[in-house]
Amino acid sequence: MPLLDQIREMKLIELAKTRFDPNLTPAELKVLHDSASSEDPPEPDEKAPRPEIRATFLRWLATDPEAAQHIDPKGLRVYAATIPCKLDLKECHVNPTLDFRDCEFQEQMNLQFAEIRGIYILDSLLTMGIWADGVILHGPLLFRRIHSAGENRLFGARIEGDLDCSSAKLTATGNALSFDGAKIGGNVFLNQGFESSGTIRLLGAEIAGQLVCQDAKLKAKGNALYADGAKIGGSVVLIDGFESEGTIRLLGAEIAGQLTCKDAKLKAKGDALIADNAKIGGGVFIDGFESEGTIRLMGAEIAGQLACKDAKLKAKGNALYADGAKIVDSVSLRKGFESDGKIRLIGTEIGGNLSINGAKVARVSCLNAVVKGDLIWQCIEKSEKTELSLVGTKVKNLREDKMSWPDEGNLKLDGLIYEELTLHGYSSDEDIASGMYAPKLPLDAKERIAWIMLQPPNRCTQPQPWMQLRELLERKGDRKGAKYVLFRFRCLQAQKSWILWRWLRIAFAWLEENPLRIGYSILFTLALGTLVFAGAVRSGAMIETIKTQPNMIATYEESLKGAARNPDQSNKPISLHYTSFQPFIYTLENAVPLVKLGMDERWMPDLQHQPQPWCHIGWLGWLKWFNSYGFLVWSRWLLILSGWFQATVLAAALADRFRK
Repeated sequence: MPLLDQIREMKLIELAKTRFDPNLTPAELKVLHDSASSEDPPEPDEKAPRPEIRATFLRWLATDPEAAQHIDPKGLRVYAATIPCKLDLKECHVNPTLDFRDCEFQEQMNLQFAEIRGIYILDSLLTMGIWADGVILHGPLLFRRIHSAGENRLFGARIEGDLDCSSAKLTATGNALSFDGAKIGGNVFLNQGFESSGTIRLLGAEIAGQLVCQDAKLKAKGNALYADGAKIGGSVVLIDGFESEGTIRLLGAEIAGQLTCKDAKLKAKGDALIADNAKIGGGVFIDGFESEGTIRLMGAEIAGQLACKDAKLKAKGNALYADGAKIVDSVSLRKGFESDGKIRLIGTEIGGNLSINGAKVARVSCLNAVVKGDLIWQCIEKSEKTELSLVGTKVKNLREDKMSWPDEGNLKLDGLIYEELTLHGYSSDEDIASGMYAPKLPLDAKERIAWIMLQPPNRCTQPQPWMQLRELLERKGDRKGAKYVLFRFRCLQAQKSWILWRWLRIAFAWLEENPLRIGYSILFTLALGTLVFAGAVRSGAMIETIKTQPNMIATYEESLKGAARNPDQSNKPISLHYTSFQPFIYTLENAVPLVKLGMDERWMPDLQHQPQPWCHIGWLGWLKWFNSYGFLVWSRWLLILSGWFQATVLAAALADRFRK
């Protein structure tokens, strides 16, 4: 032992006997020896006896200003000792660092509002725990490999160094470690086999460095880690075998770095991880992770990405709950990701891509979400429960493969707005791992109509998905496909109409899809009308209109007959130049609006005509009703109505053509 150390030891012994007690025990003399020495004492043997040291002796040695002058800068060192009574340093100014190793504290240690250079408690047993509200530590607080059955409470503590609880075992069933409102100038380590049966509380705490929970086991059933409103200058790391049976709460926390959950297990059945309204300066990485409960990120602000790979979310209700979150970068649920419950991204803002690629998901809801990049829905290991809701979602490009489409009734598209639709072939594992896309397939209107029809029946008639697809096809120059989409939509709308009105609406849609079909319709109408009225005039069913007038002009023979019946009647013969009946002209005038050639004014069906068969074949005699007055009148009205209908469609088609 160096001479200076010997002198300091002698001074300490002299002061202790003078100011404390002349009868010091061998264990207390050893404390004076170790504290005065500049050399580290040998590490205590776990099986060595632990003699008792009076708590009052330690209090005197820690607080006496003159004694502090003879204690080595390494601190007051107590190795392999038992402190049977309460060590009360409340509101004391403790000059040296407190270094306890392999000690047993049978009563509580009280450090409330004390000011200390630092505290090292290693390999020790704290039967009743530590109360140190408002303590000020100008160095670290080390609780390495301790066993504590009581609460370790440091509300409002000020620690200028690290809080290191590596390999500690905390068996208190209520609050095991409480640092509400504390300010920690370094990192917080709960790692290397750290175990706690009670809650770890960091409410409103300020941590300048990281919160590291590596290979830790949190066994509290309620809130396992309670850090609402905490401010963490580094990252929050839950990795390498981290397990929690209770909830991890980071509600409203501010994390300057990342939130990393890698190779961890959260066993809470309700909410497993709550980070609602948290502000995270880096990304959120969930890798090789299992959770029985919900991961909540409601209203969170994430400056990086949200990446989930090889994660298994087993909650049956909401598995990932990120409503209203703002994510600056991408959201990635990659190969190996599995979710039994719903992925909720309602009202979420995503600055990059939303990639669900190679994942196994049950339900994904993106109601009113905004994705500034692409939405990638590929290589999904789907089941009959797989649902995708994109109601009100805005994306740049929706990238899919057909095999990932949900089953019929499990897709919701009303209000989906996209700039592009891209259908890919099936991606290989290499494509997924490298982030590459399989080759693009052509955009096919019929294929996309089948995609829209995967919606529930009550949503299929919503116009927005159809109009959005039509607009995209128009932009791409596929006018034929755009018109076919509109035709199919009109047909679908017509299904709920009365049968006659339904067929009229379908016919209108059919003609609207391709205006050239109107020409075929007009030609068919003219041909059919000409055939009907040609048969009518042949059988004498058409009469000159002038004959129905009161002072009709009759032929010479008819005039003679009329005079015989009524000598006072004066009839003139019909002019030989009276227009003869032309079936085609008559049909043309009635079937084409605004066409007036005079035939319709001069001829009409004869009300008194007796129907005559078209031919003398007996079994065709029933066809005589084709030249009956009623049939001819109805035929004329049908020609007029069909003409106006066809003219309306033609006008609409021409207007649409000129508009474009």
